[in-house]
Amino acid sequence: MNEDVEITAIDSNLNSGMTLMELGFLVGKGPREVKDYLKKTERLDSWSAAWAREYKRLVDLKVRRFYRFSDARVTGLVEKLEHHPYSEITKDDKLDFSVKGYSYDEVLHALCRLHRLGMHYDMRPYHLKGTSHVWKRPNGIRRDEMVNSALQELVGILLLPEDHGGYGSREGIIVNITAADFGKPVIHPKTKAVLHEGRRVHYGRSLEVILPLFDNSPANAIIHAFQNDPDDIVACFYQSLRPYHFHNVRRWTDDLTIAALDEVMEIVFAEQPHDVVAALAGISAKHFGCTRYGGDPKMIRYGANLKSMFERKFRRSMPQVLDFWLNNTTMYQAEVYKRAKKNHLN
Repeated sequence: MNEDVEITAIDSNLNSGMTLMELGFLVGKGPREVKDYLKKTERLDSWSAAWAREYKRLVDLKVRRFYRFSDARVTGLVEKLEHHPYSEITKDDKLDFSVKGYSYDEVLHALCRLHRLGMHYDMRPYHLKGTSHVWKRPNGIRRDEMVNSALQELVGILLLPEDHGGYGSREGIIVNITAADFGKPVIHPKTKAVLHEGRRVHYGRSLEVILPLFDNSPANAIIHAFQNDPDDIVACFYQSLRPYHFHNVRRWTDDLTIAALDEVMEIVFAEQPHDVVAALAGISAKHFGCTRYGGDPKMIRYGANLKSMFERKFRRSMPQVLDFWLNNTTMYQAEVYKRAKKNHLN
């Protein structure tokens, strides 16, 4: 096995309660190969203990049946997939095939066998209709391996050039992402007519069901995708990405607002690092990306700006902005400013 794959895919999931088949699916190996690898590295006992705890939890929750496995049923499913009229489809076609009634483990085993036969290497359990517990385990724990796979697939599509239906860059995704990109239909508010059925990933699948895992927030889902990108450089670069960097913020909560203001203040104090009072006196609408006042529409990180916060949360009132920031921030400059003002009054 590749050493990097072992560390990221097996070691990080060793104590998660995943089956040998699930671990093998992450690295393209069979359960026996994974078991031999765990024996060789003296970690089989750790995996066995984790799986025993998970199995006991499932029994206590009365969901033991979800982990029952039938080799005959898997063989039958493989044959159905092999001889299905869609067996020659590409990832750009719609796969209208249901596996309802099969357990997640059985679907996973069937796809592993298909991959070994050289068929549909990019097909995952979530591409098939009716796969049970594809996003969450029976005990309610999220299957991050499936969620991450689906989100990276979506990001790959969104990174396509604009003339191919994508946004062309990660900055473009941050600016334009909506629930429709996850497959949520766009409905006319008055006529209730479906204006757009929503974006689909490979094999015609919708990822709308993923949004509840992220509080129904496309921004949170994209943040998770970027910060868990397989490329460590990309993942590191986006560790400071926050919901306020997205242009479609619906509700400016106090926590979100103060985090955004702190980022603006970092820019303000960088302009006049030795005089806090003068720096705050010079703050204006341009620092929030208002082009009407000479502001940069890409004022803060990731090509974002805070125009909507300035206009909707504070009604374009700079005194309100400063008052809110001074009373809620933890930045030391706020205390410096308060002391300077107090000394000036005295």
